[in-house]
Amino acid sequence: MLNNGIGQEDPLSIALYLFYNTDLVKIANADKGEYTSAYIDNAIISASADLFTEAHKKLKDMMTRDSGTICWAKTHNSPFKLSKLMLIDFAHPSFPLHHPPLILPSITISPTKSTKYLGLILNQNLNWSEQIAYVQEKGSKWAAQICQATRPSWGLTSKAAHKLYIGVAIPRILYGAEVWCIPIYGAANGGKCKGSIHTIRKLTTMQRVGTLAITRGFRTSPTDSLDAHMLILLMHLKIGRVLYQAAVWLTALLDSHSLSKQYCHHCGH
Repeated sequence: MLNNGIGQEDPLSIALYLFYNTDLVKIANADKGEYTSAYIDNAIISASADLFTEAHKKLKDMMTRDSGTICWAKTHNSPFKLSKLMLIDFAHPSFPLHHPPLILPSITISPTKSTKYLGLILNQNLNWSEQIAYVQEKGSKWAAQICQATRPSWGLTSKAAHKLYIGVAIPRILYGAEVWCIPIYGAANGGKCKGSIHTIRKLTTMQRVGTLAITRGFRTSPTDSLDAHMLILLMHLKIGRVLYQAAVWLTALLDSHSLSKQYCHHCGH
């Protein structure tokens, strides 16, 4: 039985932690609207109810009951730092509801409008506005860093900057795009384009700044030509590929996976 922590330097720590926190993710009772999920040591407990007051009562019970999260933390020598706990209430913006605090025995946690989990910013309306703003800001910073790193006098060569952009910048910028970005569609038959058009345009502008710096091309160079010389996809095509890869991954899920039922139901399979 693993009940005394696992060394973070151990190469097996990730696999072993799946055993270590198994009891933590089994605390919830889905029949009562309770849910838990975890990725290594990042855990979420959630509850569904008609009112946030009721949902908070369920959360408090999940944490304070004999087999709850606080009990797990004590028995597994993994105490929670309660000051780091975040509370967010999800509801449709057309239904304004009262957001009471969550009162625990030793701390009172006030709801926040947004919070970050596994690198993605969730807001209480689940419209990804904060996440998209964060992505655009991050893209601008990476473009500026590429420009700084490719100065003609002492900077990286074009080949090295290209590897840096493809291998580091793009994966960091498009992290989680399958969640917060909608591909452009609807223009094939002369219809109006739909999707995350504004966001993709901003990212296209960001990519142009980087490709100009790497290729050292003229300011008036067409964006398509710059991307072609860099041997990279246009931004909307790159995002489309990321989303396609995510869809293929979802189709390969086992029936026992927690997302399998929702995905098959959405696709009508």
